[in-house]
Amino acid sequence: MAQYASTEIYNNYKEILQKLNIEFIELGKDFLCCGSPAKSAGYKKDFDFHRQKFLKILKDRGVSRIITICPACYNTLKEEYKLENVEFITSVILDNLSEFRTVKSGEITYHDPCHLGRYSGIYDEPRKILRHLGYGVVELKDNRQKSMCCGAGGGLRNNNKELADNIAKLRLSHVKTNSIVTLCPMCYEHFRENSGKIQVFEFSQFLKEALPKHEKAQS
Repeated sequence: MAQYASTEIYNNYKEILQKLNIEFIELGKDFLCCGSPAKSAGYKKDFDFHRQKFLKILKDRGVSRIITICPACYNTLKEEYKLENVEFITSVILDNLSEFRTVKSGEITYHDPCHLGRYSGIYDEPRKILRHLGYGVVELKDNRQKSMCCGAGGGLRNNNKELADNIAKLRLSHVKTNSIVTLCPMCYEHFRENSGKIQVFEFSQFLKEALPKHEKAQS
């Protein structure tokens, strides 16, 4: 989603990792998809195709560590592929949190993405990062394990856009601040399409602003 649809977000995280001096490779044209959308839609053979292709790429490229910025990819690689060397971007940020400055003051609403929260149990890391950046986190009525879907998940956005949009608008109607931030590229894009007067952000937009302009010194 980020690599092909939300390229700004993809490039933000690349810049953040580079400034933290975390060396990485990109799978580029070899990489198709982790297969999560196919699995959610019930296409097991298609999911197995993606899984086998992905695992072969990892083996051929000698990949020993995976950092992902997509909650669905993270959950799929951990739970379906049974890979142990997968990290979500928040754990990388927390390991380098001292490199990020406090740049804001005020309140913001955080949305727990389904695959990051309910499916993967990552709730505290995003909130800790936001507080470090200077934000007071205002919780939605339904949060953490009870968080509502943004409306785009499970293929709904592609198959019944009107219903998906109505769910997004309902979720956004619960926002008590003037802005909302999420860690899922799909949630981010879907909320933006339905945001009205609510400002919608993805974490990388804040993280990029909070990094020093110079790169971290080599150790």
